[in-house]
Amino acid sequence: MAVRPSLADPVSDAGGVLAEAVQAYAANPNGPGKTALTAAVAAYNQAMANSNSNEISGGTFLNNLANYGGGIGADAGNPNFCCRPLAISDSVFSGNTAFVSGGAIYIERVATMADGIAPNTVIVDSTFTRNTVPNGYGGAIFNRGAVLGLTATVGKVTLFSGNTAGGKGSSVDFHVSLGDPDAVLSVEVGSGGMLDMRDPMGVESNTGGIDIGKIGAGIWALGGASDFTRSGSGKTVFGVAEGSLYLYADGEVENATAADAFLRSRGIIVRAMGGYGLGEWLRISIGTGEENQSVVQALADFVAQGK
Repeated sequence: MAVRPSLADPVSDAGGVLAEAVQAYAANPNGPGKTALTAAVAAYNQAMANSNSNEISGGTFLNNLANYGGGIGADAGNPNFCCRPLAISDSVFSGNTAFVSGGAIYIERVATMADGIAPNTVIVDSTFTRNTVPNGYGGAIFNRGAVLGLTATVGKVTLFSGNTAGGKGSSVDFHVSLGDPDAVLSVEVGSGGMLDMRDPMGVESNTGGIDIGKIGAGIWALGGASDFTRSGSGKTVFGVAEGSLYLYADGEVENATAADAFLRSRGIIVRAMGGYGLGEWLRISIGTGEENQSVVQALADFVAQGK
């Protein structure tokens, strides 16, 4: 399932999963919006078939535009998505744009729900790249007082890379209003898996509480400078109960790209591993003794140049 609307004048609050595709089709019935509409309506109908949850598996959300949630807007203005658990797995969100919040996904607690508790949004083994909010928050995901789960199953990767908000790296940003339940980020990483979050987290406003925790034997790798200083009078609790939290050093991810380019300039071809969610790694095959020595020398020269 691929959702790829093309909008000249995006004004909808909802994300690409439905409303934006409808606008694209209305603007150009014979253009690419028609395919997007067909895919979006199919996703919508599939979700509505289950009265208790919305499930999207194997989805691709590319280059969608919206005010809230470029790919999916699960907010109070979209009752089909706001008030039920949302489960996303094995999906890709890339190049989506929101003009207010949530480049790929916007989720929000609905104050009118009878139990006052936000439905869970769980994202499993999925990829978020190059999503953006030009002047807002939540380059990949904006969490407004909701419950968000990020999971990488055994041996798998959930990746956040190259997402931006306000011109800076941004994976997940939070907003909690006074009197609301805490916003929650629950991370679970299976053995040999990784939540590869190269873009930092942040807060738009917090006058309540943010609860961030990790379980599972795998690794949560976090890059950039996560900023919770704009949290108002609220508090942020951050805990790692199991496994490891790895903090990328400055420039660590970028170093692999630079090293790849340097080696190629020496006529040495290696394999970049970004497509496997391992952007800080290069794969180098064993060659002859002379070839191996050439690689070792080239890498030494690269390091000596302070790359």
